[in-house]
Parts: sequence; structure tokens; C-alpha cells
Amino acid sequence: MKPLRRSLTPVSLSATLLLSAACAPPPSAPAPSEAPAATPSVADAPDVSGAPDASAGPEVQLADPPAAPVVDEVALRRTFNSLAVHHDRPARRVLYTWTTAAQIEELRRDPTLLTRTTTTDGQTSYYQKLVTTLAGKKDPAAMLLRDPAFDRQRYAWSNPWATVLGFGEERWGDQVVRIELRADAVLAVIVAEGPQPEIRFVGLDGAAVGLSAVKARPGRLAGAYFVSPKVACDTLGAPAGCGTAYREIVLFNEAAISLWSYGGEAVLADLDAAAATLGDVRTLLAAHPPEPRPDDAWIDSVLHTIWPTALPEPQIEHLYEAALAGLEPRYTPTAEHLDHLITAVAELRKAQGAPMTHSPTAAFPGLKTRPHRRVPLPVRNPHRTM
Repeated sequence: MKPLRRSLTPVSLSATLLLSAACAPPPSAPAPSEAPAATPSVADAPDVSGAPDASAGPEVQLADPPAAPVVDEVALRRTFNSLAVHHDRPARRVLYTWTTAAQIEELRRDPTLLTRTTTTDGQTSYYQKLVTTLAGKKDPAAMLLRDPAFDRQRYAWSNPWATVLGFGEERWGDQVVRIELRADAVLAVIVAEGPQPEIRFVGLDGAAVGLSAVKARPGRLAGAYFVSPKVACDTLGAPAGCGTAYREIVLFNEAAISLWSYGGEAVLADLDAAAATLGDVRTLLAAHPPEPRPDDAWIDSVLHTIWPTALPEPQIEHLYEAALAGLEPRYTPTAEHLDHLITAVAELRKAQGAPMTHSPTAAFPGLKTRPHRRVPLPVRNPHRTM
């Protein structure tokens, strides 16, 4: 241990010298060869001004904290304007469907994308149940959708990340298939509210298409935009997915698909873009977190305020919510939940395998007639992979 050094100020030094002089015996005459002792000056006192001591070594420079990522909010809003899906603007040409590695191997052997009329456990969807019920009431649009030509179905959404964390207890696989519809494709629109939900039709440009025009060219009908509000659990017949709201694109016509691809540059680029976009949202939400709300209040707000139509001046969290497919607490707009989404998208990208691409060539088989059952079909959990 180094000995402590005393530091004297000019005032304390002068006082010390006076005290010493008073107590010391009278001085004797100096020897001729001795020079008188030098009187300490103020300059000899330690520097207490706070200036750096050169003998203490180089001064340590503290690094500046890292700068927060810069987000181009104008570009981010432009991106989300293209991702947002509303009841009055639901159609998108590019869609994504999730599946398993086993189904990818099936596609390598047979590239037919729409092959199942039920899920692997033999269940049917809430969409199928509702359309069957409406067709039994002689709703002409529902009777068209229940035609056997549209029995083979697959569920999709308009971005590759909105359901990556699952829904309820459901997961739909870690393989992503990118689907491009024909430019003249038409979608049915069904918001399942009330005892007799309206069924209407729109083109990819958002323009309304009449039922007679759809019947005249049924091969254009690619699928349906289906919205399920907060349905009671006894209605769905299973706890997973009930009590909240979800929506999906039900694809049911292979002839209306222009191209599908898996594992190629387009799919990987879309996943990279999704991770970057979610990262920007996360940065903004961390800097300006929205007011926390109870889960039920958040679900009702998105279902009745965000999903129906675009807000005139939306916040970033509103644009994010408008791109969601399901409303569960794990998708609420918080920095923590965005972290989970970003991680899941990164894992999804790693899971993609050898690429393949296919352009369906099968012609539309034509409409047929069928008896419409009045007995409700058994119901599967929403979003189960078909």
C-alpha cells in the first residue's frame, strides 16, 4: 500500500511556518559556508485547481452511448400501407401459406397445392360451417361457394409473419409457400357477424364484382376473405381459438393461382424484409410505447376500429394491427412481443429447404350442383393446416 501524501494549501502552509517559528529556539548564526534556507513559496504548494495531473497517466475517455437506430418512418408507413388489410380493401395478389416439412415433400412428388377437403384429423372449418348454413338458407352467394368445385382448400394470409407465433394452441408448420394469384382473380368477402352475414365479391383492385359476373366466369374465384369475430367457445366446439377474433384467406381454386414458390429467392427476400420491417416497428414502439390496455379492450378496438377501414391518421401500432390475422395477447404491439416475432421470423427463414416453383396448369373443372345440408358440419379449430 502506498503511504498517504498530505496536501497543503497556501493558507495552511503559511500557518504552519508561523507556528514553527514561534516554538523553535533562537537561531544561531549560520556557518560562513552555509546558505540561508529557502522560504517556501506559493508556487511550491500542490495544485488543487482540478487540472489533470500529468504524473497520474493519460486521462480515460468515456465512450459515447450507442446511437438509437434511425427509422425512416415515412418509408415504414408506406410499407405498412401495402400490408394493411381492411374489410373494404381485403384483396392481395401475393399470399403466404404455412405447412409442414412432410407436406413440402408431398408437393415435390405432386405439385398440386390444393388437395384436402378437410384437415388431417377429418375436421372442417368455421368458414365451411357458416357457408353450409347460409347455403341451407338458400343464400345464392353461399350456394356458389359450396359448389364441389371449391371443396379443396388451403388457408393463407397476406404477409409471412402475422401468424408465425401461432393462434391458440395451433401451429401450422415452419415451411412457407408464397402464392401469386392470377391478375383477374376475385375473392369473396365474409364478415361473420349477425345471423345472416353478407357475402360480396371484389377483384384484386378492390372494385366490387357482382354475383352474376362471378357466376359467368367462376374460374376467376380464387377464395374468400373470412373474418370471424369473438365467437363463443361452444360455437367453435373447441377451446383453442375461441373467445377472440381471427381472419384468413381461404383459397379454394387452383386454377386461379398463377404461381407458387417455396424456399427460393422471393420467399427468403420476403422473410428478410419482414424481419427488417418488424425491427423498425419495434424501435418506434420502444421509444413511444402505446397506452397499455386490457386484452379484451385491445381485441375489441382492433376488431371494430382498425380492421373495418383505414384510419385517417393512424399511428404505427394501428398500421401493425391492420396487418394481423389473429387477435391474441401475444400479438399486442409491444417491444417485447415484436422481439418474439422477429426471432420467430429468423427461425422461419432458417427452416426453409431446397427451392421449388410451380405454375398450375389445371383448368377449372366447372360448377356442379349438390344438395345443401342443413345439419351443421363438425368444426375444426380455426387456422389448422389443410
